[in-house]
Amino acid sequence: MSQPHESDTSTDEPGFTELVDRLGQHRYDLLMALSRAGGNRSNTAELREATDVPSGSVTHHLETLVEWGLVEETGDRAYHGRGGSKAKVWALTDRGEDFVTHLRETDTDGTPYSPLASRDAEIAELQRRVDGLERKNAELEETVERLKESTRRAIEDLEDMIQSEQE
Repeated sequence: MSQPHESDTSTDEPGFTELVDRLGQHRYDLLMALSRAGGNRSNTAELREATDVPSGSVTHHLETLVEWGLVEETGDRAYHGRGGSKAKVWALTDRGEDFVTHLRETDTDGTPYSPLASRDAEIAELQRRVDGLERKNAELEETVERLKESTRRAIEDLEDMIQSEQE
């Protein structure tokens, strides 16, 4: 697997390793949609239709990708077939194309990058912990029931002793 191109970034652009950690599903989907588009270019409306990114978030995520040096606004505008004003056209930068290639490469274990992979691992770990806590809770509930029963018996024994002394 080739190494990320971290040395060819400006100080404002995070390195590929940091980008992978910060990417998230919506920005990942936008990058992949741009990479599939003809000439790595697409307008805002097309990107909205090609992804599950909420309408109000598309521009925000694209502007973040611009800040990271992965996407650029071309300055062009394109009609998107629904009337209204022309939509902004966005394109992958050379760095963006390199990053998409980086994402498509596989990890050492052979699994392709997924922005949800680390979340899946976290979920699995949390589920393991929840299962352990549920087992511990069940043990504690059994202990409480045993203590209640032994306390009830001890109270009965004390009541019997008190009654026998009063007789």
